[in-house]
Amino acid sequence: MRVVSTGTPSSRTTVVNLRNDAPYDVYCGRPGHGQAGLLGNPYRGESLGRGDVGRREAVARFACYFKARVTTDKEYALLVESCRGRVLGCFCAPQLWRVMVIAYYLNVGKFWEGHAPGLAEAYQNSVAAQLP
Repeated sequence: MRVVSTGTPSSRTTVVNLRNDAPYDVYCGRPGHGQAGLLGNPYRGESLGRGDVGRREAVARFACYFKARVTTDKEYALLVESCRGRVLGCFCAPQLWRVMVIAYYLNVGKFWEGHAPGLAEAYQNSVAAQLP
């Protein structure tokens, strides 16, 4: 895992687009770009349909995959937990994409189980929510 910024974790986990050279803490893309891609998506949107259809399907599949991995793979769960309060870097933000599933889980404390079109708004609300 490559850390680009060295700031202390904030209260909320957020997502930035790596194409914009935004500072980030954790690389969340697929393997490549000199990164292991441990949090990358095993599902490619373009292979599941065109445009938003493929993107929504990839997000839905990742949400199921993510829940299964976090609940059954202790190392993966610890990796995800280490992202809490960090800035996650991905090539798809701000478009709907699976890193929002990770950030939502870390901000809200539960798995995303809704429909993909509502994820972007739920993620934004989780970032803006008041801390307990």
